Amino acid sequence: MRRCLNCMEEYPDQHGNTCPYCGFTEGEKESQPSSLRPGSILQRRYIVGNVIKAREQDLTYIGWDALFERKVQIQEYYPKKLAERKEGLLAKPYPDGEESYREGLKNFYSRSRELLRLYQEEDIVTYFACFEENGTAYGVMDYQKRETLGHRLQGRPVKPETAMGILQKAMAAVGKIHRIGIYHGMVGIDTFWITSQDKLIAKDFGGWLLSVPESGEEGLVGQISEEAGVREDIWGLARMFCRLVTGREILNSHMLEEALRSDRKLLGKAQAAALGRALDRKLQSLEQFQAELSQGEGAKAAIPLPLVIGGAVIAAAVIIIAVLILGGIV
Repeated sequence: MRRCLNCMEEYPDQHGNTCPYCGFTEGEKESQPSSLRPGSILQRRYIVGNVIKAREQDLTYIGWDALFERKVQIQEYYPKKLAERKEGLLAKPYPDGEESYREGLKNFYSRSRELLRLYQEEDIVTYFACFEENGTAYGVMDYQKRETLGHRLQGRPVKPETAMGILQKAMAAVGKIHRIGIYHGMVGIDTFWITSQDKLIAKDFGGWLLSVPESGEEGLVGQISEEAGVREDIWGLARMFCRLVTGREILNSHMLEEALRSDRKLLGKAQAAALGRALDRKLQSLEQFQAELSQGEGAKAAIPLPLVIGGAVIAAAVIIIAVLILGGIV
């Protein structure tokens, strides 16, 4: 029997080098120069397959856990601007980037360890293990072939009420992360799976070494504080909401104002103001964001919302918590 390094299915030797399940032919697809060699073994139990996601700061592989006989995702800390790969395994930082590399490595490992605590949460990808090896660190997660929120929507705008329902679910997941003292770092429509029951699952954590200038472009300049990370997550949530409503990439309050000029009725004043402050990274907590979104005409009772995309109706339930401030926050 053989195991395909592209889909991790096992198949009889008679099929040769071509997997009958996914059609992948061993040796046909070259691995990325910076990635681990497919077939590498980690911790004497994890078989590393092909890269399924490559970002500036990390690589994610499909993998096989030989101990529990299950497919997994293996996320590897690998900031490609700060390190190089030696002999197909060892990650070695460049001399002029070693300090930043070590900062990010420490952040990656500590946050991965914290995420193990959220093992039972249904709206956060399950972390099974984290460890250091090959001069870097790894996080092992549940593997599911699900569509992302971005893939489901296909760039089509949705009604503000529907977008608010999605935002509430995303905020609930991110809030659980914040409560254990860490942040997501890469919140967006492509870092949430959406299930057939319309549940959101936060995934693809990042921001191990993240600084985002006014342009919105990422830069690897050093580890950010927890407070800055929380503001970054709130910015990501506001950006996601605006993308859902307008179908456009909106990075700050000025861009939001421009987008609303063509349709002033799209959002209430309170909602627009709260989103603008979040996009300008002026909000300190999810609770503050929730409170400002819920004020004035933006606060409505919970209603069921149909999400219509390409003729398909996706049922969603929305709970918007009205926060009243009368001599204190109730």
